[in-house]
Amino acid sequence: MTTKNAPPLQLVDPFLDATKDEAPALAAQITALDERGRRQLAGVLGRFGGATRHELHAGDRVLARRLLAPLRHVDADALETLNKILDYLDLDANGRLDDDEMTRCAEAIEHFARLVPPAHQVSRAELETLRRVLRALDANDDHRLDASERDAFFESVREPEALVARLEGEGRLVRA
Repeated sequence: MTTKNAPPLQLVDPFLDATKDEAPALAAQITALDERGRRQLAGVLGRFGGATRHELHAGDRVLARRLLAPLRHVDADALETLNKILDYLDLDANGRLDDDEMTRCAEAIEHFARLVPPAHQVSRAELETLRRVLRALDANDDHRLDASERDAFFESVREPEALVARLEGEGRLVRA
């Protein structure tokens, strides 16, 4: 994220410190991020409603780990795609998502993790498929789902295979 409203990188280090004990594998991947990856992670972390300019509340850190843990590779590309996914779910375009929206996004990622084994992790391809599904559902192509589009997505996300097949059958989603 390079906008003037981009969250500060100061969110990353406190999140990393809090994550080291609770999710060491995730912490190791965050530690290995390059500058671009750290900026993309700051973009994800800055979307939490309780985020201050310098740290996340404890509940937000837990939810952030839930959002990030299914990613097979936490790198700049995956985080950039995750930011694009979060953009689609930000109804008011303020750069923040409330707890319910973040929880639902984490659930969507968990559902899409079932597309390719191992079923507990989401690959870059699955993450990109999720982004493409959201884009296909975006009727006015404004890079965010309106309330009805978002509701339709969350109603059908529990069966990602069927959702992808339906959108492909309708010609709204082209296989990558």
